[in-house]
Amino acid sequence: MIKFNAEIRRLAKRANQRMVELEQHAINSPAYKAVQATLEMMGRRAQTAFGRRFSETGKGTENELRQQKAALERFLNQQTSTVRGYNKALNDMYKTANKKYGLSEAGITKEDYMSLWESLPDKEKDRMYYATFYIQILQTYEMKRESGKIRLENELTLTDIIRELQGSTSLKAALKNIGLTVSDIRETTKRLYK
Repeated sequence: MIKFNAEIRRLAKRANQRMVELEQHAINSPAYKAVQATLEMMGRRAQTAFGRRFSETGKGTENELRQQKAALERFLNQQTSTVRGYNKALNDMYKTANKKYGLSEAGITKEDYMSLWESLPDKEKDRMYYATFYIQILQTYEMKRESGKIRLENELTLTDIIRELQGSTSLKAALKNIGLTVSDIRETTKRLYK
């Protein structure tokens, strides 16, 4: 039996507005990714060139309404479901990583760190391991570049470095293509983490 729920209709409108705002700012936040996956599992199709949306009719069977309400509340309660919340989460994350790893001292900007974070595996445990590892490599590369040991025409972008690390068959080969050695990384790590 189809029912109408005004609260679900109101929540759906709010959630859809947040998704549009995130898309307008080209933000693919964790909350946005999760809600898009949830909507896909619920059978929602994208009506626009962008992502899926919640139905704003407020109508459905009791079970459908309950499922939709749970998904709406989960999305709306996440910090990264708003542009401001997403930016605050990024700032907090960078601030914490900067304090722990001295990112700014090694020339790693917030944008660089966010690019790095986005390229890592989704499992949080793996992400933390790889983030530490990549940060050490980026710090070493930046220090070597700043000291003039890497010529301007051979400079790599953060994306190039990440692509090289992920695409190589061995760490030694990747480091060689980047212009680093394991001993370079050890030396930088000793200097930064005395």
